[in-house]
Amino acid sequence: MMDPGFYQDISFHDYLADSAINNSSLKVFMQSPAKSKYWSENQKPGTTTQLEGSALHTKILTPNLFEKEFGKTAALRTGSAARVKWDRMNPTAMALSPASWARVHNMTEAFAKTDYTVAKELLSGGLPELSIFFDDPVTDLRCKIRPDYLKDDNIIIDIKSTQAGSPQGFLREVRRWGYDLQASFYIRGLNVAYRAAGVNRQAQAFLFVAIENFPPHEVAVYALSEDMLREAGERIDAALAAYKICLETDNWPGYANGVVVLGE
Repeated sequence: MMDPGFYQDISFHDYLADSAINNSSLKVFMQSPAKSKYWSENQKPGTTTQLEGSALHTKILTPNLFEKEFGKTAALRTGSAARVKWDRMNPTAMALSPASWARVHNMTEAFAKTDYTVAKELLSGGLPELSIFFDDPVTDLRCKIRPDYLKDDNIIIDIKSTQAGSPQGFLREVRRWGYDLQASFYIRGLNVAYRAAGVNRQAQAFLFVAIENFPPHEVAVYALSEDMLREAGERIDAALAAYKICLETDNWPGYANGVVVLGE
C-alpha cells in the first residue's frame, strides 16, 4: 500500500492495484459490503463504457501514451487470426473494438475542434493523472484519488463521456452513476492530502467536462451545488465508518435476508 502523498509517475494499472480505498470501490461497498469484499479479492472486468472513458482520457490528456495503452489500431474479434496478430504487436495494450476506437477518436477530434473554449482552457496549467493517497481523518483508512487533471489553481477536472450532455440529462447521469460521490470524495482527498503535506492550499472546485459520445459530440462543463456535495459527503462519512467496522470484524454482509418493500 502506498504511503500518503502525491505521485506523478504511477501508471493507472499500478494505481488500481494498490489496496487503498478509491471512489469506485467505496460505491460498490455502498451497494453491498459482500460485493465489495469479493471484488477486492478478484479482478473485476471493466465495461465497454469504462474502457472507452479511459481511452478518451488518455487520448486527450496524455496522447503520447495512447498507442502503448490502447494499441496502434482497433482490435478485431477475439480468436481471429487478425486478433492474434494484434495481441502480438500490442502486448501491453487494452483492446478497443472498431466501434469503440471510432467513438474515442471522433470524440477527441470533436473536442479539439469545439468552439467551447472554456472546456479546452480548463485542461491547461496543471497536471494530468496525478495519484494522491491520503488517510481519512476520522476512520484512518488509507484512501486514494486520481484526478484526470489538477490545475495549478486547485481546480479538479474530470472528463466524462456521456450519452446525455444537456443540463437535465447530465444531472440524471450524476445521480445514476454517483458522480456526486466522486466529486465530494476527490475534494475531500485533495484537501486532506494538502494538510498532511503541510501545504497551504485547498481545492477550489470540481468540474466535469462532459463530451457526448454520439455526433456531433457536443461539449459542456458542469459543477455540482453545495447541497449535493454536502449530502454526498455525509454518505461518504457513513460508508467509511461502516467499512472500518467490516474490516475490524471481517464481516461483510450482503443484501437483506428478507422481503424488502420498494418505493417507501
